Amino acid sequence: RWDPVNKMSSLVEDYVSRASARQRKGRAGRVREGYAYHLVSSVKYDALEEYQIPEMLRVPLDGLVLQIKMLGLGEALEFLGM
Repeated sequence: RWDPVNKMSSLVEDYVSRASARQRKGRAGRVREGYAYHLVSSVKYDALEEYQIPEMLRVPLDGLVLQIKMLGLGEALEFLGM
């Protein structure tokens, strides 16, 4: 997550979205028998965001654009599908 005070991004522990929780539940037991444990109350689960904000909207893209340019991958807008 972007920290405007320190002007850098950092990893922050946070709850997943309800969509991510459902996706993880769907993965359990695909290859072999498995279970998904969600250690959160139903009240907290109902308060979770339905979907997470896309990373492209959460994190500044300047570092990514510079890396695309350094690697010679073409125009950043085309590479990112914008």
